[in-house]
Amino acid sequence: MRIQSLDAIRGFAVLGILFMNIAHHMNILTGYVPFDNALVSDSIISLVQLIFADGKFRTLFCILFGAGMAILYENGQRQSVRVKTFLQTRLNWLFVFGLAHAVFIFGGDILMLYAISGIMFINYLHLDNESLFKKSRFLIILGALLMVIVNLLTLLFGNTEPITRGSQEYTDMLSIWQDGYLIQVAVQSGIALGMLLLSFLNTLWLVLGLMGLGAWLYRTRFFSTGFGKSTQQKLLAGAIITTLVCIALRFSLPGVDEEISSALFGLCAIFISPLYADFLIKHANNDSRLFRALCYCGQVALSLYLIQSISMALLFRLLLPAVWPDFELYITRIDLMAFALLFTIFQIYLARAIVKNFSHGPFEFVWRKRYRQGYIQKVSENAHCESETAK
Repeated sequence: MRIQSLDAIRGFAVLGILFMNIAHHMNILTGYVPFDNALVSDSIISLVQLIFADGKFRTLFCILFGAGMAILYENGQRQSVRVKTFLQTRLNWLFVFGLAHAVFIFGGDILMLYAISGIMFINYLHLDNESLFKKSRFLIILGALLMVIVNLLTLLFGNTEPITRGSQEYTDMLSIWQDGYLIQVAVQSGIALGMLLLSFLNTLWLVLGLMGLGAWLYRTRFFSTGFGKSTQQKLLAGAIITTLVCIALRFSLPGVDEEISSALFGLCAIFISPLYADFLIKHANNDSRLFRALCYCGQVALSLYLIQSISMALLFRLLLPAVWPDFELYITRIDLMAFALLFTIFQIYLARAIVKNFSHGPFEFVWRKRYRQGYIQKVSENAHCESETAK
């Protein structure tokens, strides 16, 4: 039986992540580049995103991923399934999906990182609740510290001079990106590989810790009851303090560009994202159209995530260039938010149609079929090897 709150939180996260990714869907090399004279609307939208959104939806996904693995682990044990083999096969195929997504559609893929982190996390699922919480807390603190160190080193020694819309550097990067699909594939592959390798310096450990937190929250029935008042207050205090520190760094230190700001504000998500989840759990109402819409989106989250990338690739690489050839020189954050909002409305109706008419989303169906077949094949191979050894 599905846990409605998990679906609603997952739906909220998958809808929200498009608002964060859309600038990089437009151009993975540059993201959103400000004008020479920054627009007031751009500055306001950027600050709101940094405070309330950057890293928050990805953190929710990490927490939910861990909770989902804990559910599969429990179900597998009850059904006498070879849980480790099943989970590894499932994650191996998720990595394949992520690799294809990163190379051919969007270099900012997160599925590969989740797959690698998940394979490592399998080794923690046997831990009791207290040990799991301690391990998760350690990994979250370690990942957060490493992320701060890496970004501060980048700030001190890296080239963080921000580029602007009218600069020669931007023109050169735009020219590279527009030089054909094969160039885009090469760029996306390089960025995806670089992100994956760099994740071992910081992000991987944070993701691993958040997955552990998600499993612990599931085991302690958080997704049914939410937090108590004391925990809420502690998280809120942590959210306010870390956000104020990040705002101070953003406006007081020279050379803090958009990417570094996004990474630092993403650390605030450790406190803010659980509060988002708590709010949705406390206000869960199956009679609410909004809650049901979020549940529908959560049930087909993988499909929506990949459909977002495919649709944005078509929009920014085919449709917009045909009707607005110089759009990258003039597009604003308001335009991007409008695109994201319109596509969010489309996703809500699409998710409802899929859930009402099919048992799974299209990509969930293919993924499920592949990892189930892979699991059966591995079990059969292992049984054959054991039989041969016994002889």
